Amino acid sequence: MNINTREWPGMMPGPLPDTGVAIWLVVLAEVPPLDCLSQDERIRAAAAIDPLVGERYRAARRALRLILAAALGQNPADLLFSYGPARQPHLAWPEASGIAFSLSYREGVALVALSRAGPVGVDLETIDPSIPAFDIAASEFASAEVRELASASEEALAHNFTQMWVRKEALAKMSGKGLWEGLSSLPADHGAHAHWHDLSDLPQGFAGAWASEAAPALITQARCVFTRPPGG
Repeated sequence: MNINTREWPGMMPGPLPDTGVAIWLVVLAEVPPLDCLSQDERIRAAAAIDPLVGERYRAARRALRLILAAALGQNPADLLFSYGPARQPHLAWPEASGIAFSLSYREGVALVALSRAGPVGVDLETIDPSIPAFDIAASEFASAEVRELASASEEALAHNFTQMWVRKEALAKMSGKGLWEGLSSLPADHGAHAHWHDLSDLPQGFAGAWASEAAPALITQARCVFTRPPGG
């Protein structure tokens, strides 16, 4: 896994500055196997048909809890979550934390976004050259986006399509909308939303983006470094 350490310096999670946004890159195999998941999380992981899918879910949820707990000064096992109509997560406890968050993971990599600048969304996807990218875009994307993809080379099509997709997913998560409300209504061009960004220097074969409702005063982008408890 090739991660650019200049763009993604290793850092331990900690307090989040006021009006700040932090984007954490997590390698799921590096997440400590702490007993901090809720009963609902454990049930969902156990229900996975593929054990690897269940283990990655556990690791991603542990990472989210550890990063949030570090920002809030709380025990990761004590955090409680609630979910909106489109399954967007919120902190039910501690209440009024002032922190919005978003989680996305694929294969063995996750992205966690925290924000004190209002709602935030993040998305991570693998780039698959075998998917019918143009056919999907023609039925789901706005006409201007379809035209942009039509001008892409065959080699660039999958990457460009996936980058558009993660922008839309990030915007959907930030706004609390479901993708079923219409992909074409979620703009993927740079001029359409002032506060979202593509993520560069991800592991090879991944595309990612994040979106924030308000312009953050400070943006931190780092690879998450976890510390194990004594004897862990």
